[in-house]
Amino acid sequence: MLRVALCHVVATAVGWSAGRTIDGVHPTRVAVSVLVVMWPDWRKSRQRVLQRVFGSVVGAGLALLIAPD
Repeated sequence: MLRVALCHVVATAVGWSAGRTIDGVHPTRVAVSVLVVMWPDWRKSRQRVLQRVFGSVVGAGLALLIAPD
């Protein structure tokens, strides 16, 4: 269990750092996304990450189609 907690801490810190690089105002969004998709089982985590990326891409594509020029 300690290993899982340490993995969460490290992954959240990396997410926070990436969030600061991408958007200095809201790095918490990236860190929370990391915590939402992480599971102790790597396969479940990988599946949720792929689902989240796919959903984000589809949502962004739909927003581009709907948004006025």
